[in-house]
Amino acid sequence: MLVTVVLCSGVGVFRADWALLVVALLGWWPPMTVLALRRALARRDATVERLRHAFRCLEESVIISDRQGLILEVNPAFTRLFGWSAAEARGQKTSLLKSGAQDKPFYEALWKRLDEGQPWEGRVINRTRAGERVEVLLVISPLRDERGQLLGYVSVHRDLRPFVAHEQQLAASLVEMEKLKLAAEAASAAKTRFLATMSHEIRTPLAGVLGTLELLEHEPLAPAQRQYADLALRSSRALLGVLNDVLDFSRIEAGRLQLEHLAFDAWAVAREVRELFFAQTQHKRLDFDLELEGDTAWVVGDALHLRQVLSNLVGNAVKFTERGRVVLRARVVEHAGQASVTFEVEDTGIGISASDREHLFNPFTQADASMQRRFGGSGLGLAISRRLTRAMGGELELHSEPGVGSTFCFTLRLERAQVRVSSPAPAEPFRARLTGLRVLVAEDNAVNQLVLTRLLQRLGCSVVVVGDGEAALAQMASRALDVVLMDCQMPGVDGLEATRRARASSCAWREVPIIAVTANAYAEDHAACLAAGMSGFLTKPVCERDLVTLLTELVPAPARLRLVSSSS
Repeated sequence: MLVTVVLCSGVGVFRADWALLVVALLGWWPPMTVLALRRALARRDATVERLRHAFRCLEESVIISDRQGLILEVNPAFTRLFGWSAAEARGQKTSLLKSGAQDKPFYEALWKRLDEGQPWEGRVINRTRAGERVEVLLVISPLRDERGQLLGYVSVHRDLRPFVAHEQQLAASLVEMEKLKLAAEAASAAKTRFLATMSHEIRTPLAGVLGTLELLEHEPLAPAQRQYADLALRSSRALLGVLNDVLDFSRIEAGRLQLEHLAFDAWAVAREVRELFFAQTQHKRLDFDLELEGDTAWVVGDALHLRQVLSNLVGNAVKFTERGRVVLRARVVEHAGQASVTFEVEDTGIGISASDREHLFNPFTQADASMQRRFGGSGLGLAISRRLTRAMGGELELHSEPGVGSTFCFTLRLERAQVRVSSPAPAEPFRARLTGLRVLVAEDNAVNQLVLTRLLQRLGCSVVVVGDGEAALAQMASRALDVVLMDCQMPGVDGLEATRRARASSCAWREVPIIAVTANAYAEDHAACLAAGMSGFLTKPVCERDLVTLLTELVPAPARLRLVSSSS
């Protein structure tokens, strides 16, 4: 029985055939025990063979070393990677792979971790038998017996050359992408500058055309002349609308859209839009209904862009409806300090087929080419409206049936305004208060000089005109003025520089309100004007109502008293 125990404990060091021979000669075990031992030894040999096969087939280089770092065994991948055969490597120290790329503190930190019984992993530059440097990912794990005693180490090397090449390609691609990004940003900046320049160059003469035509509207004209003037005015406004659409879309695409967060009355915005298009619906003999449901809708948001979306939708509804009606519908629902405001624009127009709805919101697109020829337009209104609606947190949806009509709707979740701001009073009642207002117009374009002069004189203002910023400063220093209308782009001293000089002076006229009048319509242009010290901002072509409102707001108190006393 003692011999059996010795044999069982020594099966790890005897080959199976020798163990079986001893058992057979001594005859101590029955045949079934001998058969079981043979099977166990066969399974062990099969397991060992599988492990040897796996060791040989590993793609990563493997070194088995003792506690002193002497190499006991390597696999074929080691030979393929580093060049030494197994026979040449056995008995050598693992330091034969050192390339000199790692310093002494590197190896001290490595061995410190191994001495603590922890595996080590990192990127190492080794050398091959031929002296070539190879960057590898090295993982060293302690090898222990059943009792936890350290037997040696298993080191696994993964060749990083393919990954390094990929990293280099990726880095090169990133550099190229950065160059392309910079080129794209430069192209975008160039496009923005081009659009800003073209906007100014187009708006300046267009302001003169529109202003002259609007002045002509107030003159006594023969019926045929009135018709021609009306046609020219409508065409000019249509051209201005196309220009605004292109600029708006460019600004949105460039990610330069800035939303306001101010208190406003959403119902007042809806009423303004109805008022804006009421004359057109009357001319086409269309009913135009405004349906407001819910309490007053004082909310915090961007009234300007909401008005733009509603104007686009109502304008399309009026354009594509020949008979029937247009409805602007709005309702508000409270939600714990917030308000869901839903707007719908419904018409009985031509309608839109399901196939055309898919691309209707694409830029420069209408339902079909015949519509564009028949109704005109840039095809940007709906694309801009959808992007603006999404920017404000809503989604513009369409329900339509050809020959029946269309309904566009969207819902905005907005905060309820804590303070309800009074709506500004209409501009008309203030006209009398502008009589005698002393206005300086600094404008280098002769046509715009004439238009602004006639417009201000019709309002009862006293007007002085100069052509550049230097002359404007001289006039401000030499005469009493109530307001200055300052063009931003003028030869010599421009409007921004003239304003900065005026605000920096120690004279009394440095407090005179200065209103920017410019063809540059971007938000950053507005901000630049305010930063220069200007008091307000008007975009060319100047709208009479906006001019009257801004002049009324900016007339200083002493001038108001003087005007009131002179009128009485």
